[in-house]
Amino acid sequence: MKYFFVIIVLFIIELVYFRIAKQYKIVDVPNSRSSHKGEIVRGGGIIFALSAICLEIYLGFPHPYFMAGLIIVSFISFVDDIHSLPNRVRLLVHFLAVALMFLDTTIIESHWWLLIIMAIVVTGFLNAFNFMDGINGITGAYGLITIISLTIINEFFIPFIPSELGVFVLLGLLVFNYFNFRVKARCFAGDVGSISLPFIIAFFILKLYFISQAPILILLLAVYGVDSVNTILKRVLIGENIFMPHRTHLYQILVHKKQFSHLQVSTIYAFVQLSINVLVVSLMDIPFNTQIVISISGLLFLTAIYWVLVRRL
Repeated sequence: MKYFFVIIVLFIIELVYFRIAKQYKIVDVPNSRSSHKGEIVRGGGIIFALSAICLEIYLGFPHPYFMAGLIIVSFISFVDDIHSLPNRVRLLVHFLAVALMFLDTTIIESHWWLLIIMAIVVTGFLNAFNFMDGINGITGAYGLITIISLTIINEFFIPFIPSELGVFVLLGLLVFNYFNFRVKARCFAGDVGSISLPFIIAFFILKLYFISQAPILILLLAVYGVDSVNTILKRVLIGENIFMPHRTHLYQILVHKKQFSHLQVSTIYAFVQLSINVLVVSLMDIPFNTQIVISISGLLFLTAIYWVLVRRL
């Protein structure tokens, strides 16, 4: 009953945001590279951050630095949704927010050079996740599968966060998917959603990793990781600006060249990641070195599939 009340409140919050966004023209206007027609509310993914913030307030801020980082990164991303900011400004704020997040994990006890490397990696992850937000349903569906997987691990295998935190974010994703996972979406995640969601996911995975010491957890992000990293590599090799809009991700090729629907591609990505997540959960207790081998093999296998599909399509 408690969670039913929460989802109703989040639903109302999202509807209120829609009215505000329309009033102040926080909308996505289609252009030649867009995958939609007509003005769509931008920034509907603000519900991800709000769901986590509401829960942290209710619990008395058990993760104050994570919450500070989430607020900072969500704010700058929301501003970017309204008025485009220089890449260097966004990246600097992302880096600062990630550094704050680290203060709420045991990674802060590591060597300074490892902290710098991990901050760069996590900041890169935030932006790679953002690059993948290009069609209806993909961010919501993929995020839903990831958060469900992490919540199941937290509830039944290795507790690493307060139970309610994962559930609240999950409820926020359900509300967002109601408005976004449809042929004609009523809202897009916007940068505020496609940056805040991976920020939350990164925090969850870091918390889990330093308790479980299971490197196979990297496969929880395998599908997005392989598509985004290889697409960036492909664009760098041909001399393109990776921050400029494009349609060369595998999911974009499937939609724009092979005429798959948005929801078909979003479902495929989510289903493939779900299948991998089931494998991850079942193998978390095997020896460390074996997990490393399986993780590398899995990423290489997906990379091979990526390049085969891209060349054929």
